[in-house]
Amino acid sequence: GSGHTPYSLFGWVVSDFGLIEAIESGLVKIPYLPIADDTQELDEPVLKNLYQHTYKELPRKGQKKEKSLAKKEGKKLEDDIPDLPKLVKGALDQFHQHYNEYEKGLRAAYEEKSTLFTQPPVFIVVCQNTSMSRELFKFIAGFAWEDDKGKPQHRKGEFEVFNNFDQFGRLKHKPPTLLIDSDALDNNEQISDEFKKVFAPEVAEFKKEYARLYGQGAAEQITDAELLREVVNTVGKPGKLGAHIRCVVSVSMLTEGWDANTVTHIMGLRAFGSQLLCEQVAGRALRRRQYYLQGYDKDGQPTDDQRKIKRYKFPPEYAHIIGVPLQDVPHRRWCHHHRETAEG
Repeated sequence: GSGHTPYSLFGWVVSDFGLIEAIESGLVKIPYLPIADDTQELDEPVLKNLYQHTYKELPRKGQKKEKSLAKKEGKKLEDDIPDLPKLVKGALDQFHQHYNEYEKGLRAAYEEKSTLFTQPPVFIVVCQNTSMSRELFKFIAGFAWEDDKGKPQHRKGEFEVFNNFDQFGRLKHKPPTLLIDSDALDNNEQISDEFKKVFAPEVAEFKKEYARLYGQGAAEQITDAELLREVVNTVGKPGKLGAHIRCVVSVSMLTEGWDANTVTHIMGLRAFGSQLLCEQVAGRALRRRQYYLQGYDKDGQPTDDQRKIKRYKFPPEYAHIIGVPLQDVPHRRWCHHHRETAEG
């Protein structure tokens, strides 16, 4: 007498489908986790919890506090050459090499659809605080400053594929590396006049959509911080402000609600107090690019192979994860050979 169809589920019943089940069923990418290295650590590989092995050598205060302390001392917080721990440099170097190998052939060899590769793969670094994210960003993408005479200077990033500067020291029209944290939003140096000029069509499209949702008046008052948020929100989406991004350096900005599906590499350089947080951060790299079944084309029609043998599964897609101490999660194995320096 409830009015509901007998033996049917109630309309408000919610079913939880956890990360482990999603990985085992192939609904998300398969994570590669480090399971061994040559550092002689007994508990776990150093790259499985990178922050735990390096935090004493990393910045402990955020940019806001650092600037406040510098102001009290009558100084100006200057950008110095990044001084990262050797283990972090070595990990970044290996990840960069793997990123290049992955883009140039491995993903084409092991993942089926050519349409998977139209957008560049994305590498994410999740940091503990804004000072740390700033140092990682400078190391990866390079940075600019003015010397004592007011002459512009620059230092290139360590990795060409993520470098925001060209060979002549000029900021690239479409910088591949993005810094997104509270300090970057407050002191936005990435959304320049040149950026707005290069991305004029994308900015116009964003304002058009913004006006549709919030009104023309709101669209005309869009701030640079909102443009920066739109860049990170559209990473991997063709024709949008973030389509060209290859590397995102962040602080707690990508733990939930971020749906980029081009992420293939993720590094955690922060404290992880729970497995839920580990799953949230790792989950940013696990969204699949495609959901077609093997043996079917993009229109759902069976191919010749499917007519011969029935295969009802998604083709494999992969995500490489370091620095995120996930426990009891199905994964592929990745053995790491420790390096003391980025060059070694």
